This record gives sequence, structure tokens and C-alpha cells, in this order.
Amino acid sequence: MYKKLKKRQLEYISPKKWEMMSDEETENVKKYRRVYDKCRRREAKIKRDELKLDKLKYEMNQMLMELGENQQLIFHLDDVLKFGAYLIPIKRKGVVRYYNLSVSIKKGGAYSAYSFSLGSFDNVKKHLTRYYHNHPVILKKIKRDWISWFKMECKTPKRDNEERLIYFLIEDLIINHRDKFGNLDKSINTIFPIN
Repeated sequence: MYKKLKKRQLEYISPKKWEMMSDEETENVKKYRRVYDKCRRREAKIKRDELKLDKLKYEMNQMLMELGENQQLIFHLDDVLKFGAYLIPIKRKGVVRYYNLSVSIKKGGAYSAYSFSLGSFDNVKKHLTRYYHNHPVILKKIKRDWISWFKMECKTPKRDNEERLIYFLIEDLIINHRDKFGNLDKSINTIFPIN
């Protein structure tokens, strides 16, 4: 019991004392007892909730241990799914003529880089325009500034619901081809196939 609550516990009032009290004093004692009873019920609830909390904390620790054990089973996925994608301008005589998409995949603790030839500025823009012709919002961004759009869509998502179109296209290629990813045709058509 809370010390403050214990101190406020009203001692037993004998029938003689009740008879000596005025109506106002009797009413005040009844009010006091009602509030005191509420305090006791709340104290009991706190004790029950503390027990529940202890149980939940124990269960959480058990789940964290299980999570740690299961993590061992998925470590290999880090090698398959950890990668970065970057748009690389290729300069010839100081002028950017072509663009490549560089994909760097983690394998066995080291990264392997693969380069996809995208083509010239105008050809990449034309290809992306054809590929996304049914997506007006994306199409508008490509026509305005395909390079900025492309770089943004290559970035690794930071949140679960964040969409990065090119990142996910590459992720699909890596997952679908795994060890044969290096044997894929390294052209723009592999990432953005147009039938």
C-alpha cells in the first residue's frame, strides 16, 4: 500500500461516535471513505498493471532472443540484396556523350561492380519516354529533367513504403538472376525492356 494512502486510512468509528457527529460531519466521513475506496481500487489496478508490464517485458526479451536466433538464418540475404545504383556520365574530350548505370553488389563482404550502358543523353530520354508512356506523372518528370529523376530513383529507400522505381527494377533483376546477374546483357533494354 502507498504510504500516503496508509496514513489516510480512517480508523474504525464506533456507533457511539457516529451518534455524536453532526449530519455534516457524517456526510464528510462518507465522502472521505468514497474517495479512499477509489484510491484503494486504483492502487490495486496499478499492482495488476505492473504485473502485466513485467510479463510483457519478459515476453519481449524472449522475442528478442528468438529474433537474434532467426537472424542467423537470413544473414546470407545481405550478400544478395545489398547493392547500390548510380548514374555515371561518360566524358569524351571533356563533353558528356554517354551514360552508364553502375550497380555495385555486395558479395562475400566485398562489392562487385557492373556497368549497364544506357546510351547518349537523347537516346536515354527517348527510351525512358517510351518505357513510361502510360505513366503521365513519371513521364512529366523525365521530360523535364530525366537525369535528376534517374538519380533520385536509383537511391536506396530509407523507409518501408518509400518507392524508388529504378532501385526496385535492379533489385528484381538481382533476385531473379542471383549468380547469373553478371552474365546479363548490360544494356538499357535489360533494365527497361520495351517489347
